[in-house]
Amino acid sequence: MQLSDYLNPRQIETLTQIGEFIIPGDGDLPGFREAGCVNAAVHVIGNLPEGDRRQLKGLLTLLSYLSETRLQKLLHRAAQDTPNPAMFDSKLQEVYGSLKSVVNIAYLAASPKVPEPMAEASAAAVESTSVDGRKRLGVIATLDTRGDEVSLVRELIESRGHEVVVVDMGVMGTPEGKADYSRADVASAGGRTIEDLIKDAKAGADRGKATNVMISGARKIVFGLVSEGKLDGIMGMGGGTAAMSASRVLKGLPVGMPKVLLTSMSNIASTGEEDITVMQSPVDLVGLNRLVRQSLSNAAGALVGMAEQPHLVTDDRPVVGLTALGVTTPAVMKVLAGLEKMGYEGIVFHALTDKLDEMVRTGLISAIIDMTTFEMLGKIFYSDEQIQNATGVDFVNRSRLKSAELLQIPQVIAPGGIDIHIVPGVRGPEMLPKDLQGRSYAMHGPDVMLVRTGKMENELVGLAMARRMERATAPSALLVPLRGYSDASRAGSPMHDPEADKAFLDSFKSYANGSEMLTEVDCAINDDAFAEAILKTVKDMLPITG
Repeated sequence: MQLSDYLNPRQIETLTQIGEFIIPGDGDLPGFREAGCVNAAVHVIGNLPEGDRRQLKGLLTLLSYLSETRLQKLLHRAAQDTPNPAMFDSKLQEVYGSLKSVVNIAYLAASPKVPEPMAEASAAAVESTSVDGRKRLGVIATLDTRGDEVSLVRELIESRGHEVVVVDMGVMGTPEGKADYSRADVASAGGRTIEDLIKDAKAGADRGKATNVMISGARKIVFGLVSEGKLDGIMGMGGGTAAMSASRVLKGLPVGMPKVLLTSMSNIASTGEEDITVMQSPVDLVGLNRLVRQSLSNAAGALVGMAEQPHLVTDDRPVVGLTALGVTTPAVMKVLAGLEKMGYEGIVFHALTDKLDEMVRTGLISAIIDMTTFEMLGKIFYSDEQIQNATGVDFVNRSRLKSAELLQIPQVIAPGGIDIHIVPGVRGPEMLPKDLQGRSYAMHGPDVMLVRTGKMENELVGLAMARRMERATAPSALLVPLRGYSDASRAGSPMHDPEADKAFLDSFKSYANGSEMLTEVDCAINDDAFAEAILKTVKDMLPITG
């Protein structure tokens, strides 16, 4: 079936405009239109009940009579967390949420390829060329505002017998101190000249454009050094913009490589899932007063200490990546113990999978046991802003574990955690967003609430799971525990809802091509029987090495 079998051209164009608003793309990922996701919407629209499809078509027809500018304004207002009650009632909020679900699930179904960051894969495999224990350590900063501070850090590191490589990311002021890679070098690596950036800035250009050029250039320089084995660790320093820029440069560097970020604004220096050590300075890093000197000394000492630490000896066991959340941890621990007996090394990733996906690209991961697919809820239902606030990522990637498909990695999957929304900053049900009010819930801490997912949400997750299994390029299996997907919704708990759980399973069955990859297990996810079923599947799928 084609989308044109359900929608006319005007309705399709309106849906595309809505999709572009919700998923505009960000330079790293294509937007809704560019990715061709509108055609994938047929998987959702074609399977809607006739009454719901009729309502959707009517809504798209109504919206199609608005100009593009008016439609954008309407969508902006509808997307607000606290819309104007005089203009938007709860029904319209519900309609907008449904449109967003259609758009997000279509994006997942199309699954645009995620471009790989420059040099990450090659950098991860390169050994350092340092000799006699002498390390080469990088420092990223803006020498027009923190030249004296960088000079002190250089002095402290060199006094320990190591070499320093300074990368200057400043633009406007006069650089102070020595840079091994000048701001002109960085700008050139980013595709511009420093003279052009200064000229643009003086003419009133957006500061963010110059910042992005310098981030891009610094990343190319740093990743190039790492890929050649010429960098053993790196430190970024600054206040707000400088620290955020440095964190962008550090992200994607090999796991285990020493990375330190010293800032007076650690609350806005996002690091996502990266193994970056963030050090909070109690004062701004301006001037060499006693507090600044101590902060700089501590950060330099931390970087040197990590770089001097001998590398741990690792074995050659194949590595399996597992996903976990507190409500599925008992199951993951049982599976982890079983993997050890089978001769595998298990590495557990907490809820999010961007770093797991990156490690798949480097060749470290031999197989994935995705027991906790909770992250799918965010990919489908949450706004970019919600995801960024919760995870600290710079851009939102709606795809999930694409590298496993591209590199043909075996996967064993379970619906762990898809039964709950985790809502931070909430101390009572009256503080919940309107679309989550009235649902069963449980407090997970002083200001964290778990809220039950509903049937419609689980149906959409089931559809997304079916599409994922269809795209699998290596042996893959889905195991579903029939008595609960997490500890939060176990029998007897306030969020126990077998009908909502069943909605996921029924949806998967209705959309999946065949059921040979599905195994239903009559137990809860944290029961011993489920761990045993997972391990049996692993044994059937992978060679036993121990």
